[in-house]
Amino acid sequence: MYKIDNLQSQTLQNLASRTALGIYTKSHSTIENTRLARFALQNQSAKLLPHERVKSCLRCRIDASISVSVKYNTKREKAHYSNLQRCGSVWHCPVCASIITEKRRAEIKKAIDAHDGGLYMLTLTFPHYLGDNLKALLSRLELALSRFFGARKAKAIFGQMGKIGHIKALEVTHGRNGWHPHFHLLIFTKQELPLDYDTAPLLEQWQNACRLAKLPIPNSKYGLNWKKGDYSGYISKWGIDNEIAKGHLKTGKNGNLTAWDLLKMSMLDDEQAGKLFQEFAISFKGRRQLVWSRGLKAMFSIDNKTDEELAEETEKTS
Repeated sequence: MYKIDNLQSQTLQNLASRTALGIYTKSHSTIENTRLARFALQNQSAKLLPHERVKSCLRCRIDASISVSVKYNTKREKAHYSNLQRCGSVWHCPVCASIITEKRRAEIKKAIDAHDGGLYMLTLTFPHYLGDNLKALLSRLELALSRFFGARKAKAIFGQMGKIGHIKALEVTHGRNGWHPHFHLLIFTKQELPLDYDTAPLLEQWQNACRLAKLPIPNSKYGLNWKKGDYSGYISKWGIDNEIAKGHLKTGKNGNLTAWDLLKMSMLDDEQAGKLFQEFAISFKGRRQLVWSRGLKAMFSIDNKTDEELAEETEKTS
């Protein structure tokens, strides 16, 4: 078993305060410190999740008979340790999540660049309350989405708009009203839709889907949000490919906290934040963060690769 040496362990301990500081300030924002902060967060995640694969990620050898070595990737111009296990978890591991989401972002960007029709961001949410069980909410939310896309009226609406496919991204934050899981969907259409496109029929279908899934009925203000995929807010700051692939890595807004925010807070001995991160990790284990509708990847000549394959890909090209 490969263990972090004393010097590296001390470095991770020293970084704990700096990583937590990042919640409140923009200090220590260099590329190197950002990378080190990810390892500090990974170390904290391993402590909170002792029975998950993240505990062995980049800590245990793949083959005990072979030494750990350093390899260099000429394409990425970066070096990395070889013969170390990777957990490949986009939910549990900040290090693997950074690698995986960047490659997912590249896949989405390739599709966006090749598409010459309409592109729209559809966000679906519902009312939620403090004390709600996250795992139960996720199950009902996924059932609601299945009802939404499977309904005859919804299929007719998507057919009329010329929908050719979508990319679904799952996100969650935690705030004063408890857990807030929601979906972002990047909708690809054959042609641009009118600027005044009426989404009221879609909202009605989403409300009915939530009712069937025994979720609180969303209202017209917050339940459904529809925006053009290249609107200025994404072009100037974030990029819609980043929003879909890396949305769960963002810092929370309006007092809401992401899972990584909770992980950072747990490094400040916030026991409640640590318990919330554990609930998140258990509830999201095994779920896919990004799902492409059937045939969409093939349309844009994008290979099907698992998160684990993407996490280990750099090893094979070094």
